[in-house]
Amino acid sequence: MKQLLLVRHAKSSWDNSGIKDFDRPLNQRGMADAALMGTQIKLRPTQVLCSSAERTRQTTDILLAEMGISLDLVEYRDSLYLASCQQLMQQIVHLPASEDCAMLISHNPSVAEFIETYTSICPARVPTCCVSELSYQVTSWTEVENNMPTTERFIFPAMFR
Repeated sequence: MKQLLLVRHAKSSWDNSGIKDFDRPLNQRGMADAALMGTQIKLRPTQVLCSSAERTRQTTDILLAEMGISLDLVEYRDSLYLASCQQLMQQIVHLPASEDCAMLISHNPSVAEFIETYTSICPARVPTCCVSELSYQVTSWTEVENNMPTTERFIFPAMFR
């Protein structure tokens, strides 16, 4: 079995219109939500793929700190910034077979499109800092694209406030 934690980054700040989208940080609510969600995630990834944008980096740092997981597991990838849902899937299918649980932290609209395209759930919305815990009955990541996962949980901060 392969397990995937698919995460949309936490709420970002729009306070400074002079910075590039890639460099936008989390706002205070985003930081609090990431900390909250880190306490709610049950699965423990052994590999983490993260968009190299500032808000996804900050989300990852906070989530993993709350989960007690080392940042040494994180690979920051420029290719996850503005990726399509198909590009997210390509990142997943190329994970090492030796890894049984992975986390991918990225952006909308690709996270929402991934959920709609590759899972059986169709949430009305995909809020910031939501986490989809997905289980695939496969032995290799190369098989996940053609197999529907079981959605173990679809959680977001407002559920726990």
